[in-house]
Amino acid sequence: MINKNKSGLQIAREKKQMEPLELAALLKVNESVLKGWEAGGGIIHLDTVIELMNILDTSSEMILFNECRRGLNIETLTDEQRDVIFDLYKLMKDNK
Repeated sequence: MINKNKSGLQIAREKKQMEPLELAALLKVNESVLKGWEAGGGIIHLDTVIELMNILDTSSEMILFNECRRGLNIETLTDEQRDVIFDLYKLMKDNK
């Protein structure tokens, strides 16, 4: 169930049983910055999102949108569908 009263970042932090000050220290940001992100303000840079994903063991979708999505299981795809996925991946990787 999605909690619409809290941000995904706050839910993920609480699930890890971390205090805002503790997470802010790990990210090397002021606690007020973290609380601002949790309130939906400010911009979280990509490198910080990746760091949050690793620290909180969660997805970017949860942090940014309060959504949990299952990943794509490519084993259920046909060879042709897999080729399309890999081609898209290569294209995105090359166009950083």
